[in-house]
Amino acid sequence: MARDELSAILGDFLTDERHSILFSTHITSDLERIGDYLTLIHAGRIVATGTKDEILDGYRIVRGGPDDLADVVGVPLIGLRRTGVGVQALVAAEDAALLGDRVVIDPPSLEEIAVHIGAPENARVPDREYS
Repeated sequence: MARDELSAILGDFLTDERHSILFSTHITSDLERIGDYLTLIHAGRIVATGTKDEILDGYRIVRGGPDDLADVVGVPLIGLRRTGVGVQALVAAEDAALLGDRVVIDPPSLEEIAVHIGAPENARVPDREYS
């Protein structure tokens, strides 16, 4: 409840275009509500910076069967996650079409972008996370 109240106060403050707030958080739902311009940092380096819409438009989530991304060449798979029943990764939006129809391609949430950017490569997760 306190976080919702703080978000409302910050939102009211930001209606004046002369105001800005530097807001550092891992809580992506707060960023979804009040963030306009974002900088994503991982391991001490800037991964992406831009408006919230630019960042969301810059990536795609790709999902498929367990072997659907096994032989991908030339498309960086960010935070590749495998289970016994599927695979999921984040890719740059301009690279998504290169994967053809072998996978399902969806726009990501900020949460998905953050999780994949911060994930160890080729992470194996429990199957229940994809049910």
